Amino acid sequence: FRESKNKIHAKKFATLGFTTEKVLSSPFKRAKQKAEIALKVGLASRIEIKNALASRGDNLSLIDNLKGRYCLIDHDPDLSNLAFLLIGAPKGCLELNKSGWRTS
Repeated sequence: FRESKNKIHAKKFATLGFTTEKVLSSPFKRAKQKAEIALKVGLASRIEIKNALASRGDNLSLIDNLKGRYCLIDHDPDLSNLAFLLIGAPKGCLELNKSGWRTS
C-alpha cells in the first residue's frame, strides 16, 4: 500500500502541530477527497463545503466572514487568487504548485 501524496502532506502538517477549526472545501470531488484526508489525519474535526470555493466562486464573500484558523481546499487559479486576497498582494506575485497544501 502506497500513501497518496496528499495524505503524506496532510500528515506532515498534523505532525507539525497544525490544527484548524474546520476544513473549508470546494464542492468538487477531488477537493472533497482532500478534505476527507485532512479530517482523517486530525487537521480538523469537521468539513464544511463552500460553494464560494467552486470554480469562479465568490471568494471575497467567504473571506469576509472568516475568523480563526482554517484549512482551505480549492482549485487553481481560484486558490492563488484567494491567497492574493488574504495577504493583500497583487495577482501573480506568487505561484502555488498543483496539488499543493497551503495554510492560512
